[in-house]
Formats: sequence, C-alpha cells, structure tokens
Amino acid sequence: MLIKLLKYEIVSEWKKYAVTYIGMLILAVSILIASNELERLGENSFAEMLQSLLMNAFALLSFAAFVMVLVFATLRFYKNMFRDEGYLMHTLPVSAMSHILSKLASTYIWFMLTSAVFMLSLCIAKGSTEPLNGLLSIKMYITDSAVNDGIVIADSSDLETFIKLCNSFLVKCAVAGFFTAPILFQILMNFCIAFGNLFNRHKIPMAVVTFVGINLISNIISGIIMTCAFRDAESATSAEVISMFTDGFIINAVVFAVIYAAMFCATHFIMDKKLNLE
Repeated sequence: MLIKLLKYEIVSEWKKYAVTYIGMLILAVSILIASNELERLGENSFAEMLQSLLMNAFALLSFAAFVMVLVFATLRFYKNMFRDEGYLMHTLPVSAMSHILSKLASTYIWFMLTSAVFMLSLCIAKGSTEPLNGLLSIKMYITDSAVNDGIVIADSSDLETFIKLCNSFLVKCAVAGFFTAPILFQILMNFCIAFGNLFNRHKIPMAVVTFVGINLISNIISGIIMTCAFRDAESATSAEVISMFTDGFIINAVVFAVIYAAMFCATHFIMDKKLNLE
C-alpha cells in the first residue's frame, strides 16, 4: 500500500514540477546560445546584457524549484491530512505511518530529481561536463586519506593543514546537509502542522508558533553544546580545535537525531490517536 500511495503522490504532483524543469532546460539552452553568440560577436553590450539576464533568470528559477518542492510538500501534507481531503484520506485502509512515509519519500524523490535537472541544466548552459567534474572533485576531496588522516599530525603552526582540515570538514557537513535537509525539514513541518491541529481554533498560527519555538530551542541547544565543546579553545592547537568542533558537531547530530525522531513519532501519534479535523 505504501508503494501505491507513493505512486499516487508522484502522479498528482508531476505536472507542477515538469513546467519548472522545462523552464530550467530552456533557459540553459538559451544561455549556451547566448554564450556562443557572444564569442562570435566579441564585445557586444546587448549580448552581454542578454546573457546576464538569462543567467539571473536561471539562478532564480533554480532556487525557486528547490523551494517549491518543500512548499508544495508542506501544503499537500496539510490539505491531504488535516483539511477536507483528510476525511477521505483517513478512511482509506492505510495506516498513518504509510501516509507519513509516502509523503516524505515523495518529497525526497522530487528534491533529488530537481537536483539532477539542475546539474543537467548547468552542463547544458556550460556546454560541457565541467559541473559534473566539480562534483567528482568534491567526492575526491572528501575521501582524500591525506586530509582525513591529517588531523592526527596537524599542528598549530601548520596553517595550511589547518585550513585544509577546516575546508574538508565544512564540505562534508554541506554534503550531509544537502542529502538530509529535505527529509528533516519535512519532518519538522509535518510535526508543526499536526501539533497545530490539536487546537480547535487558530490552527495555522499555532503551527507557526510551534515552528518558531522549535527553531529557537534548537538554536539554544546547539549554542550550548558548541560553547561547551570549545571551552578550552584558547590554548588548543589546530588539531585540538578541529577535534573540538568535530565532537560538538557529532553531539549536535545525535541530539537533533533524537529530537527529529521524537517529532516523527509525535506526528504519527497525533494522526493515529489524536486526529482533529474540526
């Protein structure tokens, strides 16, 4: 049944995203043509302005495409589960867990597909596979044993090694964040919507208050953890600073994994036991 729900989610949403994807590809082809014309004409103010406009439009549309995935997923969860459609959806012989998982899976699929279309568009606009080569460079940088083992031999006087270690760690965090962000964001939004619907009045405002409150509390917790991790940073070497940051990041990851797991379970409990469609 989960597969059927997921198929229903994808079929219901594909038209919204298809228009955006086509727009991204058309702009990418236009940028490529404008670039070739600029090379042929040499210095040409009109061609340069046109190319700049096309690149800005592509950047804005690409950003909007990623935002659309998260916004549409949130609105769909709210309308399907807690508005008038909820009376039908909750009468189906499907568990609340299946509803939640199908929507999370659908969000992740569309987010990754948007990423793939974005990379394809970049390659078309560039007229080469250079953007893909950039991804391979990131992969090689992350898996570079010299960088990963450098933390053992790093010294406070070795500024180059310190910077390399910092960059490696930040790149790893960025990659991990990219692959987990859509799921984590959707878990948070689902919980806020479900919690807001426990109230008979002002459901949307309560969901917004919940969202703000969770983010505020999360930032405080994260700040406390990182402050404790860096309590002896003043007299530490570069290797020790990196170790402190790594320890703080790992503790943060574990704490937030527990928080998001709790929100996921709470959303399931509300939909299964405390559903309020009034």
